[in-house]
Amino acid sequence: MLNLFSGLCFAGFLLCGIVVVWGQRTNGHPKQRRRVNLLILYVVAATFGAALTGRDMWPFSSWALMVGTAPRDIGDSPKPARIRVAAVDTRGIEYPVDYRVWQPLNIEELGTWWHRVLPTLAAGERVRVGAFLLSRANQGWSAVQAGRPPGYFHRFLGPLVAPSHTLHPTIWSGTADLPPEPFVRIRLYREYYNVEARRRNPHSIQLVRVFEFPGDP
Repeated sequence: MLNLFSGLCFAGFLLCGIVVVWGQRTNGHPKQRRRVNLLILYVVAATFGAALTGRDMWPFSSWALMVGTAPRDIGDSPKPARIRVAAVDTRGIEYPVDYRVWQPLNIEELGTWWHRVLPTLAAGERVRVGAFLLSRANQGWSAVQAGRPPGYFHRFLGPLVAPSHTLHPTIWSGTADLPPEPFVRIRLYREYYNVEARRRNPHSIQLVRVFEFPGDP
């Protein structure tokens, strides 16, 4: 029964979309605005329905993975601290690493691995991880120096590349954002902060270094 209802919701969404597209053929038609409003109201109602019932009705989702009240203090418990990645140049200056460097993975997926798996690795394995992370950061550095965005999704889709679902900023936009020489070190930090304190002061964050290459034992 639920699958049937979900199918009907999608059919209604599809029908509203077709009506709007069809209405574009008659530009300036007084009913076109009502058709668009109908589509918007349908989407809002279906989305609220999915959220209130806790049932996914594709493409309308309750987003169960993303709902809930955030804890006041972000740290090891109950919510893991966020991982910050910094690349270090020959002068010892740290640069935040652009999220596109890690494509096709995203920073959230890597953050989970860094939290759970990296601390359990032997010394030799941690060295290989550090070398890989540093090489990816420098691949991104080389791309920007050559006038290309970091990562490689843009090679296939160009300006049609979708952003990260958490809308991370594209912090490496040009050579001015990077040092003149490749990076020589990579560091991982855990961020600890109080949500309210950070709202008042975005820099109210405690950083704890958890990994460094070279130099991490």
